[in-house]
Amino acid sequence: MEFSERTPSEWFQAAAFCYIDKHQGCVWCGGSHRVFRRQRDGRTEYYCHGCDFRTSHDQATGQYTAEPGEANSGVIRETMGDPH
Repeated sequence: MEFSERTPSEWFQAAAFCYIDKHQGCVWCGGSHRVFRRQRDGRTEYYCHGCDFRTSHDQATGQYTAEPGEANSGVIRETMGDPH
């Protein structure tokens, strides 16, 4: 799956699910125990320290943002399709 095939809102929802379902997992690189969730001033952000994927939601404005992670993070992206 290409980054542009999901909206920032869809990336945020997928990241929130993956964070819980895969034990602080990353929706971009598929790694577990690498995502930090930060909540401050009505804004929630998910950030993967392994591949630098990040997505956020600002409740005050309703705005979602998403930035793709590094392609060479060392983890195969299970959620992004078969690499072979």
